[in-house]
Amino acid sequence: MIRKAIKISLYFLLVFLILPEILLRSVGYHYCPLKLERLSKEVDGLGKTDWRIFHSTQDPYFEYDSYLIWRPKKNFKIFNAQGFRGEVLALNKKGKEYRIFAIGDSNTLGPTENSGWPEYLGELFKKDNHNNVKVINAGVWGYSSFQGTRRFEDTLPYKPDMIIISFGANDAHRVTISDREYVLSKMFFEYTAHLRVCQLFIALSDKVLLSVRKDSLLVPRVNLQEYEENICRIITIAKKNNIKVILLTRPFIGKSHHPLWWKNFIPQYNALTLKIARQRGVASIDVYQYFKDKNEYFVDESHFNDAGYQIAARLIYNNIKDEFR
Repeated sequence: MIRKAIKISLYFLLVFLILPEILLRSVGYHYCPLKLERLSKEVDGLGKTDWRIFHSTQDPYFEYDSYLIWRPKKNFKIFNAQGFRGEVLALNKKGKEYRIFAIGDSNTLGPTENSGWPEYLGELFKKDNHNNVKVINAGVWGYSSFQGTRRFEDTLPYKPDMIIISFGANDAHRVTISDREYVLSKMFFEYTAHLRVCQLFIALSDKVLLSVRKDSLLVPRVNLQEYEENICRIITIAKKNNIKVILLTRPFIGKSHHPLWWKNFIPQYNALTLKIARQRGVASIDVYQYFKDKNEYFVDESHFNDAGYQIAARLIYNNIKDEFR
């Protein structure tokens, strides 16, 4: 009886797993479940708006990371050996060294050819003879607050004294799967990725799921509730480590050209940022309001030009300089 059961089990294993696995591999089948997709015009009328797949797999400045989705390549171009922009930091501070970490998206990291506002902020401290203050640019192109929270945790070994946080634009982007769901799905997928049979099963499941969810296919990368949770988590960790927090609203210009474009939703994230700052007793700077309709300081709808970065640095400096008197 037992032998018969074993034979039946081996038969099913051969027919439904081993042979299909060999066949799928022979034809080169591969599927990434719940993958990050650049949205097509057929789906949302916007064209390609989800750049996460580019940053995580194709952007030469970054590499895929199962925890952060993508992270800067160390010792590559603008990034140092610690994955930040600027000089390499010692783990132990020297004397009265004061470290400010700027954590945000592309408008924090800045372009490859010029400095971003964190570099200009550092220069302002030096001009006022605050040579003990170091400003570290920990921004990353395309990052949401979901990634930013984890990026902040990466800075803790370097003992920041102050963090300046700027997110919201990427959080508001409408996509096919949120950042949180994607990371959770990848945790499962990493254990089954080598089995093409499992990939085929999940591919079919995804098709069914997408057909059922057609009307509600698009979601924000980070919804407002998750955004609040992320920012509050940063504040909680910072306070436990005696780190001062400065929250920035995310600047942008122009009107939205489509009902689902991120600029329709970013005002809610900016308003929530200011609300969180009031409720949690941390400082905030309304960068959006300061640059509102000042198109001459932008290269596009969401990124400063060089003059804009310098003025943003001055704005931030004027709001925090009293901390250093």
